[in-house]
Amino acid sequence: KIAQKPDSYQGYVSLSAFYFQTKQIEKSKIVLNDAIAKFPAIKVQLTQLLKQIESGANPVGKSF
Repeated sequence: KIAQKPDSYQGYVSLSAFYFQTKQIEKSKIVLNDAIAKFPAIKVQLTQLLKQIESGANPVGKSF
């Protein structure tokens, strides 16, 4: 999704969620940090998602 729509944060969130669900937590966090850098307008929301992942909470299914 990122390659198809590089200017959409949704691809980053989807990839991060995939990594989280497949127990690749570090990759999940890297993708979200990339999204935070690329989409400063939604930094607050993406940072909240990152904090959920860092705390071990499953963010899948949550929306902002």
